[in-house]
Formats: sequence, C-alpha cells, structure tokens
Amino acid sequence: MVLLLRVYGELVSAQSPRRLDAHEHLYARGLERQARQKNREEQAKAAADASSKEADTCSRARSRRYYWQMLERQIRAISARIAGDDKKA
Repeated sequence: MVLLLRVYGELVSAQSPRRLDAHEHLYARGLERQARQKNREEQAKAAADASSKEADTCSRARSRRYYWQMLERQIRAISARIAGDDKKA
C-alpha cells in the first residue's frame, strides 16, 4: 500500500515526492471517501444506539410508574373493601 501525503493541496506519495498520476489521485480520493463514509456510518450507529437506549430507559420508567400505580389502586381497593367489611360487622 502506498502512503499518501497532502502537500500544498497536492497528494504525493511518501516514497517519492512526485505528483500523483490521475489514477493514483482517484484511488486516494476513493480511499478518503471510504474512510469518511465509514466514519459517518459509525457516528450514525452510535447516535441510533444512544437514542434507542434513551427510549428504552424512558419506556422502563413508564412501565415502572404504571406498575406502582396499579399496586396503589389494588391496595386502595383492598383497604376500601376491608373498611367496608368492618362497618358491616
């Protein structure tokens, strides 16, 4: 693999300071494009993972709150039933 350097806006190989031919220049630009694309994909995946994790946390919090509200309703219903039975006795 040829190591490429950018010197004064021109791509040159590290082995020889000559200017790159058109095909070498296109190849280098393709490699740069692939690296940028890979970087964008990694950033998008990280952002998606973060939003998914945030949504999951929010969902769990809602579920937990619903569960506790359900328990409170059941306790109130049982308390009301017991209070009603005490009045009958």
